[in-house]
Amino acid sequence: MITSDSRMALNSLSVRLGAVGRREEGLVAVQEAAGHYRVLAKLSRAMARSGKEASGLAFARTR
Repeated sequence: MITSDSRMALNSLSVRLGAVGRREEGLVAVQEAAGHYRVLAKLSRAMARSGKEASGLAFARTR
């Protein structure tokens, strides 16, 4: 499951890999984190359009 926590963990991993010179691996991690964010944002918009409660996804994005 894609969560805000997994997105933040991948971003953190990217920063740490870059700090030790493993920039290519860091780039892959941050690209995956960005992909997770896009999915969460898309789901949130879809739920808002459908009139369903999206507060759980909105909360997940802010964590």
